[in-house]
Amino acid sequence: MGNLFALALIVPLAACAGCGKPLASLEGTVTLDGQPVEQGSIVLLPVDGSGPTSGAGIENDKYRVALNAGIMPGQKTVQIIGIRKTGKQVEAGPPSPPGTMVDLVEQCVPDIYNTKSTLTVEVLAGQINQHDFDLKSP
Repeated sequence: MGNLFALALIVPLAACAGCGKPLASLEGTVTLDGQPVEQGSIVLLPVDGSGPTSGAGIENDKYRVALNAGIMPGQKTVQIIGIRKTGKQVEAGPPSPPGTMVDLVEQCVPDIYNTKSTLTVEVLAGQINQHDFDLKSP
């Protein structure tokens, strides 16, 4: 479910990248209170509101926006969504066969890093930018 959520968020965002300008790549890790964020997504929005949005999935605490999918250079606001298993299971529902159980997941990253993000990063053109996010619970 987490992978599907991240993919549904990122596919439309990746289509926005490009426009014939030099692009950049961004990669790194995401932790929350010293623990890896195992699944989720990262979204990069232009701070000035102009230009495309970029993003990538987070898998086993790592994310990577490849140079060919690219990010327009500049200052970006970063929104991070982290998904973790609750330890409970629920029925999957259609189209899975009746009785199929899946892990119940929840958002684990505080709002100050996603819907009310205070994170920013400077992305430089034509290179692989490295940035790790060590998030803390309030």
